[in-house]
Amino acid sequence: MILKLLGITDLLVLVSLLLVSYLPETLVIIMAVYLIIKGVIFTLFGDPISLADIFCGLYIVSAAYGLAHWSITLIIIVFILQKSVVSILS
Repeated sequence: MILKLLGITDLLVLVSLLLVSYLPETLVIIMAVYLIIKGVIFTLFGDPISLADIFCGLYIVSAAYGLAHWSITLIIIVFILQKSVVSILS
């Protein structure tokens, strides 16, 4: 159940990245901070892939301030989407 909840929240992070130009900056940063905190917690418990969550969160913060490139954004969208789908289906 927790894994499905994490997958759903990852989808919310994905939506905030997709709509970064339209959503309030504070909301996007809150979603990014969630991803960073989750990445730190899971990295401390021995999951090295969660370092990518930290990077994605930092990138979303930069995107909230207008510092984004479409190719990196696309890679991050695919990563978060596959991670959330796997979590929801598990």
